Amino acid sequence: MSIVQMSKTLKISKYTLFIPKDDGTYIVSNTLNGAVVHINEECYLNDIKSLLAKIAYSNTVDFDENNDMHKYFYENGIFIDCNVDEYQLALYSYEQGIVQDSTLNLILMTSRQCNLRCVYCYEDFKNEHMRDEVYESLLAYLKKALGDKLHRAVSLSLFGGEPFYDSIC
Repeated sequence: MSIVQMSKTLKISKYTLFIPKDDGTYIVSNTLNGAVVHINEECYLNDIKSLLAKIAYSNTVDFDENNDMHKYFYENGIFIDCNVDEYQLALYSYEQGIVQDSTLNLILMTSRQCNLRCVYCYEDFKNEHMRDEVYESLLAYLKKALGDKLHRAVSLSLFGGEPFYDSIC
């Protein structure tokens, strides 16, 4: 929705934080969408102070389309339309980021010969390595799964020992 088409009354996102700094400037952050704005220009500092005074008793904002800060806040989700259900936005964001994340996360234990020997480690440091058949099967699966677009991405972590070292001396 363009700024010209929207209503003149907006609300401040319930996920917005106004954080005053020691030097008199402000950090404005929206924890839902990750927007972070540092307000340090004098003219905008006055706008922030009057905005904070107003939202102490009302969460709505009379949008001023000639105010660059208002436009920027709207474009970055600090100000939102009054009819937006932020709970649904948060739920959607969660589902997109967590529930519907199609990243394949793999942790491979290529060797049990870790050279760190942390005192809290539960491993017994056997002289064992991942067999070639396991590597080949894993690569075959990855080629097929990625070719069939079963996963959007692959995250590969290596655990235990020197993963690129063929044999233990």
